[in-house]
Amino acid sequence: MDKAKEQGAIHPYDASRYAEAIGVSARAFQDDPNYVYFMPDPKLRRQVLPYIKRAYLNVFPKHKKSVLFIGPDAEGKNAHAVKGLMLITPPLVKDNPIDYLKDFSVFKVLLLLGVRTMYQLLYTLDRLDNMEHLVMDDLRESGKGHSHLALLGVDTCYQGKGLGTVLLKHLTSNLDENQHACYLETGNDRNVALYKRFGFYTAYKEHVCADPAAPVMHYMRRDPKPSTSSNNNSTNSNSTNSNNNNNNNNNNNNNNNSNNNSNKNKNEAVVARVKKAVKPLNPRSDLTKLGVVLGLTLAILALAFFLLVRLF
Repeated sequence: MDKAKEQGAIHPYDASRYAEAIGVSARAFQDDPNYVYFMPDPKLRRQVLPYIKRAYLNVFPKHKKSVLFIGPDAEGKNAHAVKGLMLITPPLVKDNPIDYLKDFSVFKVLLLLGVRTMYQLLYTLDRLDNMEHLVMDDLRESGKGHSHLALLGVDTCYQGKGLGTVLLKHLTSNLDENQHACYLETGNDRNVALYKRFGFYTAYKEHVCADPAAPVMHYMRRDPKPSTSSNNNSTNSNSTNSNNNNNNNNNNNNNNNSNNNSNKNKNEAVVARVKKAVKPLNPRSDLTKLGVVLGLTLAILALAFFLLVRLF
């Protein structure tokens, strides 16, 4: 952890680092199993990923939380290089799909990938959105909402050096401080163990599409740790009496064990609820719906383009 901190620090997103952030996030996901599955050609991924990540960067800084990990680069030429980034949707903030279309990045992706692969990606994105609602359904109904870790990426030359751990520690500290639950999805098995270290658990997992050879997607959830302020106050107020301290420590240990058992039961209840409610993958019928939506969107854009040409 200390070595990672020596490599830089976390900073709020700065629009002047826009191009750097796009490059870092695109390189970070170059070998992600999901992108490799949908785009086996590395050259194609290098072309497409910057447009996909650009769409994210166009949306998140406006009404969501974005942070950068900045520090000296590996060559010593730049003391303030962007090494990693994290994009978080706060509770009760809703996406506006129009924001993702403003610079036409999505349509550039369509041109590069072709209709069939774009359909598959759209189906996957729709599935991810539905699974988020399902996994966090209890909080949505109560009106509390939850945070969503939409993206966490570290540039390839800095991976494996603890930077992702620093970013996750920053995230989970804020989540616990504000008593917010959090959701994420990952199709990279290597990341699952890291997320589990920070309190996330897999509420459900499935292949990213109906193909058995496709990567397995983990839909993960983390509930905030109970506030420890009352326990700390209790311990401090009795610090002059060792017997009382020992009793308080024992009580705290019992409380921790009780909390752990309660969290385990709650987690198991969420897993059971999701498993019971989830619908099996049915890409054929779902893709038909998505195809209609995509066709209408393209028709509207074509009409808008035609009108612009006529007017100007």
